[in-house]
Parts: sequence; C-alpha cells; structure tokens
Amino acid sequence: MIEAKQFKKLERSIKALANYRRLAIISVIKKEGESSVGDIAEELKLSMQATSKHIKLLEAVEILSADQRGPLFYYSLSKSLPNFISNIISGL
Repeated sequence: MIEAKQFKKLERSIKALANYRRLAIISVIKKEGESSVGDIAEELKLSMQATSKHIKLLEAVEILSADQRGPLFYYSLSKSLPNFISNIISGL
C-alpha cells in the first residue's frame, strides 16, 4: 500500500506537469538535452523571471536537475524519473 507521503509527492509531480508552460519547458529540454534559463525563455518567448519560476518548481519535484557551469545553470531531465512521468514526457 502506498503511504500518504508518497501520495503527496505524486500529487506535487502531477500538479507540476499540469501546466502548458512547464510542459513546453520540458519539451525544449528534452529536444536539446540541456538548456539554460535564458535559452528556454528565448525559445518560448517567456520572461526570464517566469521561466525561472517554472523551472524551480520542476526542479523541486525532481523532474529537472541542474548543473552549474560558471554563472549559468543548465537544466536537464532527471535521470531517476518515475515511469508515469517518463511516459508523459516521451509523448511530448
């Protein structure tokens, strides 16, 4: 049986994916392999601030991971995504 803590984590992940801008961000990162906030914002025609907020939410639920190189952070899909999230992302 799944514990309440696991249900909460699942709920947060589903809510994070239930936004077209966050899905678009994931799509860009999937296509590029990794991207910086600036590159994603430019491609999606979003402000850096809005893009950064969406990325932070995706990072908080462990859908994205960050790698800092100098002053820039590059984001990629986490290596340990649950199967249901991987299935959703594969359809993007």
